[in-house]
Amino acid sequence: MDAAFAMSTRLQIFALFVNFFFPALAFLLVCARTAGRLSARQFAMDDWLVCIAMLMSVAQTAISYFFIKTNFVGVPADQVPQHDPTEGLIWAYAVQILYNPILALVKSSVLIFMTRLFGQKKNVRRLLLWINVANVSQMVAVFFAIVLQCLPVPFNWDSSIRNGRCIDRRVLYVSTSSFNIVTDLLILGIPLYILKGLRIPRRTKIALFFVFVLGFL
Repeated sequence: MDAAFAMSTRLQIFALFVNFFFPALAFLLVCARTAGRLSARQFAMDDWLVCIAMLMSVAQTAISYFFIKTNFVGVPADQVPQHDPTEGLIWAYAVQILYNPILALVKSSVLIFMTRLFGQKKNVRRLLLWINVANVSQMVAVFFAIVLQCLPVPFNWDSSIRNGRCIDRRVLYVSTSSFNIVTDLLILGIPLYILKGLRIPRRTKIALFFVFVLGFL
């Protein structure tokens, strides 16, 4: 696998840039948020969840580096040397395990934050609670589905194991992605809808709109 780490292309360099730049940006923002919440003595459950997700994201960033290199991401097929794909498949499996819990923890943090802001209305509070229950349930279910997608587990990277079997991964990935997109849209749309009808100072409303619209990024 030394050839994998020695080889690079412009596309792979770009992939590595994306892999490191956005987690680094997120890390700075989380540090700034944490410092502000601690100084104001308002550090709460939503902050804990974001910090845990950030630590997991740091681990995923490191794992993704090895995934990109060992799977020759960004390298044209005709330039990929003969190699044993086992290591690359192991890193791909590790990336999958961390990915969904990070998303779910961040969403749960946002939902808890919105409950603090808009939870005075019973119908809104109930809606946010049920979305969070669905989000956490999906996190647990998908975690075990990813871990146990192939049995025995080493069959994920070693197809020579006798009697190994895997679920239909296309169904797993499409269903998981669909759920994530729906919950993303709900989490982004609910606060904007609520803010639109609030009777609060215009400057405050604009500031809150700006904070939540950042989620689209």
